[in-house]
Amino acid sequence: MKKSALTLSLLLNIVCAHAQQPTETTVKYLSGKGSDDAVEWEFFCTDGRNSNRWTTIKVPSCWEQEGFGGYTYGVNFYGKKAAPGITTEQGRYRHKFAIPAEWQGKKVRLVFDGVMTDAEVRVNEQKAGAAHQGGFYRFSYDITGLVRVGGDNLLEVTVSKESANESVNLAERRADYWNFGGIFRPVFLEALPSKCIGRVAIDAKADGSFAAELYLDAAAEKGLSVTAQITDLAGAAVGLPATAKIPKGGDKATLTLKLSSPKLWTAETPNLYRVTFALREGDVVHHTLTERFGFRTLEVREGDGIYLNGQRIMLRGVNRHSFWPETGRTLNRALNYADAALIKEMNMNAVRMSHYPPDPDFLDACDEMGLYVLNELGGWHGKYDEGVGRKLAGELVRRDVNHPSILFWDNGNEGGWNAALDGEFAKWDLQKRPVLHPQQLLSGIETMHYRSYGETQEYLRGSHIYMPTEFLHGLYDGGHGAGLYDYWKMMRRHPRCAGGFLWAYADEGVVRTDQNGRIDNDGNHGADGIVGPHHEKEGSFYAIRHVWSPVQVANSRISESFNGLLKIENLYDFTNFNQCKVKWELAMFPKPHAGEVGHKVISEGEMQGTDIPPHTTGPFTLTLPGSWREADVLYITVKNPQGESLWTWSYSWKKSAAYFASSSGADVKAPAKGKEKLPAIKDGREKIAVTAGLLEFVFDKATGELSGVRQGGSAVSIGGLRFTAARRGNRTLDGSVDTEAPKGMNLVYKEVKTDSRLTRLTASISGSDALVEATYFGPLRRALWRISPEGDVRVEYDYEYDGVVELMGVKFDYPEAKMKSMRLLAEGPYRVWQNRLHGATLDVWSNEYNDPVPGETFTYPEFKGYYSGWRWAVFETSEGSITLGNEASGSYLGVYTPRDGRDEPLYQLPQTGLAILDVIPAVRNKVNATDLVGPSSQAQRVTGVKTGAIHLKIKATK
Repeated sequence: MKKSALTLSLLLNIVCAHAQQPTETTVKYLSGKGSDDAVEWEFFCTDGRNSNRWTTIKVPSCWEQEGFGGYTYGVNFYGKKAAPGITTEQGRYRHKFAIPAEWQGKKVRLVFDGVMTDAEVRVNEQKAGAAHQGGFYRFSYDITGLVRVGGDNLLEVTVSKESANESVNLAERRADYWNFGGIFRPVFLEALPSKCIGRVAIDAKADGSFAAELYLDAAAEKGLSVTAQITDLAGAAVGLPATAKIPKGGDKATLTLKLSSPKLWTAETPNLYRVTFALREGDVVHHTLTERFGFRTLEVREGDGIYLNGQRIMLRGVNRHSFWPETGRTLNRALNYADAALIKEMNMNAVRMSHYPPDPDFLDACDEMGLYVLNELGGWHGKYDEGVGRKLAGELVRRDVNHPSILFWDNGNEGGWNAALDGEFAKWDLQKRPVLHPQQLLSGIETMHYRSYGETQEYLRGSHIYMPTEFLHGLYDGGHGAGLYDYWKMMRRHPRCAGGFLWAYADEGVVRTDQNGRIDNDGNHGADGIVGPHHEKEGSFYAIRHVWSPVQVANSRISESFNGLLKIENLYDFTNFNQCKVKWELAMFPKPHAGEVGHKVISEGEMQGTDIPPHTTGPFTLTLPGSWREADVLYITVKNPQGESLWTWSYSWKKSAAYFASSSGADVKAPAKGKEKLPAIKDGREKIAVTAGLLEFVFDKATGELSGVRQGGSAVSIGGLRFTAARRGNRTLDGSVDTEAPKGMNLVYKEVKTDSRLTRLTASISGSDALVEATYFGPLRRALWRISPEGDVRVEYDYEYDGVVELMGVKFDYPEAKMKSMRLLAEGPYRVWQNRLHGATLDVWSNEYNDPVPGETFTYPEFKGYYSGWRWAVFETSEGSITLGNEASGSYLGVYTPRDGRDEPLYQLPQTGLAILDVIPAVRNKVNATDLVGPSSQAQRVTGVKTGAIHLKIKATK
């Protein structure tokens, strides 16, 4: 018989058998499938809020989020078996359900996808089986003999928030995350034929070889056979089926086959197939089971790297909790898929399931979207005992074994591993995936956490593969993208580095139902995220997306002589750059007076990428119109093969003044020459007043500084200019760390004390402009104010400071309480730090004044901070508008002082008002001070004269 005829015959047999009787597993949900369709059950809470009375609760849910019991943050009781503050309530659930008449003669299984923490289950007042211990794992009971078909049945579940097994509490509940209680994942019934498949483990290799171990739910009473047919996702058969026999008394079959040139699964090409297994007795099909999988081969080549399908790969990953503020650990399909999509948007290709297995929906999303997964057995710092650990490891692997996204099993975290369980994973996993101990060497991979930049270099010099499963620990606005460029530049170029995982994906701030809905991160404990509790994007989100773009445009800048030639680094592992597209846009920016944001595209085009293989660098030439230099900006966007933007690079070539100069007279501009009424100078005893147009500028004769501006009867409270500089309180004058400095000085940035004195102040008319010139002894040497007849101001300044600083420049004073909003042409929209300059795009951005408390309020982008590449800024205040224009390239705009968190601060910076800065501070992470985070994080040794020119336009509110 020909192959095609054989395939058709087997498929027809399966179809005919299906016509005889339903053979698939039938599922009936007793709860909702997630937080968005939860079902009301009867509920009794034994302690805390709303306790000691029967009421109802949504299932699935965390009962704290439904108003019951009390809250506990686990790490506050680290290592303790019991202590005041550990909530120990129980929840008692009751739910009536019916078994459909068509389930008569079927095997009925009751399945729980996750219950925190111990569960005792009764059906119709009979125990369903032994109590289950462990909160994050699927478990089930055969309740065939306990249920009544066609009538009402009663399900009763007693859930203990604290486990009777102390090792479970130490592994799961004395951890750095919120402890919840309840049936927090779905509950459902399965109806299976009496002769049925229990489980299947698949191993599909990159060479097309396919193997599956299939286990029956019970030993065969007579000889049976099993057929396996692979199909694509549309249902079309792929290749020939495989068949294996199960003898009487047997319960296992091994099926093998081989496809020719299957489409392979990688994070860049997440190609999926399905395989349908049919349990047969002659021509009768008793049970069919369909699994989704992918063809791929994982290798750990010791002392070399991690290889997928023969290609060395780098994992760009993040640690993720299953969490949502309103519902705790209870999620739904949409939230799980949204998490995976947001992780992919950051150009990540990997995710670690810290510190427990996720919802199945999330793993489905990783399979489909392409994310490499480290799936983890619980154990934050405490570990399971061998008895319960073996049971839970089996439950973890049996549920998730066929997901192609899973590359590794993690046995616990940071000492929370029981080494006796390392061999348990392979018992259920035909692929024999490697097992890792996060923060320890195992399986040839060193995963040590939170090493400094120098320590990381030392680990990379070792003989083992290095892949930190946690690094650059986030806290508030620190960590994550701050320092990532330096780390990643080092890591990706080292032959034994396999990537790493940032800590952590999202703030774990819970909506406290006992505190009027306040979002609680438990101080600094949960405020570790790249995104906020509701996945508000923070500045590091964009920095990571930029640094981890798998295609990099390596040109740092372009000039008017640019010929279109770009240097492209292809950091993909499998994708040639010729599968990508490059979109270019030439655009114009609005001028300051226009009141507009964004840009106007005047020309655009899209080009196919050229042949630049993975892990190589090559040229690419943009074809731009001959008039391209007339534009203000060139945007270059690289798109992946799916048409999604990886990152947009922005390039400008004009002098800074070109962006705010205007012939209309409405913008900040160099003072005009003409026949206008000349400014008037009034030299008083304590001040000099210059009247120009409708404005009066007042200078203090004691300091030489501008002390205020008036327009008619209205005042604008701007003042300055002054030199400012700061360095960390434990920094010596030569830049090293003073180990004898008082505790906490590593967080305090102290202003540099200088002897600064006014030595001369003059005021005169030069041409049609008024000149006010202040000269000083000290770092600020000179400030020359040129005021035009219209009241436009240009102030030139120069200063000189030799030494070590972490902030330096000049500043204006303006009361923060009177600030309302700003609009600026700069690289934004988020603020930058010295070690987090990536992730910003040149454009006209706007932002309302805000002053969120990190870890407590979540408004982004933050208003206060440092902005790079700025050309001009318009500040709207309660007194009027203040427009600044910047002639100097390379300086930063400082907008007041970034606020830090109240619990475990990262920095305490001096007040700098509205500042023009040549040096801005780096920001530390939760574990490492800036000295330990790489070259971009170091204090700066400065010398020589710095010069600048700022244009100032004031318009008071009438």
